[in-house]
Amino acid sequence: MEQYTAKNCAAVQRIFTQLIDQRVKCGEDASESIKFTVFDEAMAKLNTLNERIPELFESEERDQLCAELESIAASVGIDADKDSDGESRITVGREW
Repeated sequence: MEQYTAKNCAAVQRIFTQLIDQRVKCGEDASESIKFTVFDEAMAKLNTLNERIPELFESEERDQLCAELESIAASVGIDADKDSDGESRITVGREW
């Protein structure tokens, strides 16, 4: 599909790479608040990308991105349990 250009895919990849790099940089002893801030920043970047390219994240891609964010969170000890609306603390800020 035409929205999956190398440039667009690289932009998403860069957001996830930055998320992981920032999470590693803040260390294992970082407070939960700092850990969540790193994920909030990644979500804000994904929201901005979605604003620029609204057709980039279709239903399946949205589900995959959320699952990946929650998997990364779980790997660093962040509880990503879903609330009654089916949103986790990691994905609650998404606008896509």
